[in-house]
This record gives sequence, C-alpha cells and structure tokens, in this order.
Amino acid sequence: MANEKALEAVGTTLTIGALTVCKVSIGSIGFDGGDAIDNTCLTNTAYVTKQPQALVEVPDFTFTCDYHPGDLAATKTEINKNQLLTLTFGTVGHIDFWGFLKAMEPKEAARGEAWRATGTIVVTNLKGSAVETAPTWT
Repeated sequence: MANEKALEAVGTTLTIGALTVCKVSIGSIGFDGGDAIDNTCLTNTAYVTKQPQALVEVPDFTFTCDYHPGDLAATKTEINKNQLLTLTFGTVGHIDFWGFLKAMEPKEAARGEAWRATGTIVVTNLKGSAVETAPTWT
C-alpha cells in the first residue's frame, strides 16, 4: 500500500451497536507509545537516558453527527456498553475493535443548522470476556 492515497472519506462509517445517527466527521484509530521512561542513573556523565514503554495505547477519538432529539433515549442505551465496534473506510477496508461510546453531547442548534452532537469513543482493547484484544484491519 506504499504511496496509495485515499482521496476522500466518502463512505466512511462507524458502527456502534444500534446507534443510527448520521456521522458528519469521524476520527480514527491511532497509536500512542506514551512518555519515555527516564532511566538516568548517577553514573551517567553526559546524557539523560530514556527507554520506550512496552505497551501501546489506542487513544480515544471523537465523531460529529447529525441526530434527531427523539433518538437520544436509544442513544443512552449504547453509553458505556463495551462492544465490538467497526470503523469502515468506504471500499478500502475496516477496523474492528473493542470499545464503548463514552459520551454523546448535543451542540447548540440554530435556524438554518442541523441538530449536531459530538460523540466520544473509548477503545478498550478488552473483549467482553476480559481478554486483551487488539484492533484488527481487514
């Protein structure tokens, strides 16, 4: 896949249980190695020495969506429900990962604007049976 470009995000979807809001923008899975571990000791004479952490975090990400206020009760049932989520990149492929909808925060609405909300996804990497499970790309 070297030098291949995805030209537009059209067709991108995020499946969160039965939540059926219209996503307008979606964050994605990323990786964070965390802060370096300082392992400098008194025998060092010229440099501070560091080492990387052994574990990698998949940070939270957000999405923005249009929603109908009547759907808020159904949305509440997805909050804090650890489940298999799918982020689909049009026809390119998809990532399956374990996580939950942490928040769904409606924004102010005004004349000439859609009802919009921001959602926050927490990637748990923890299958329902308490087994560490990494995101998978297919």
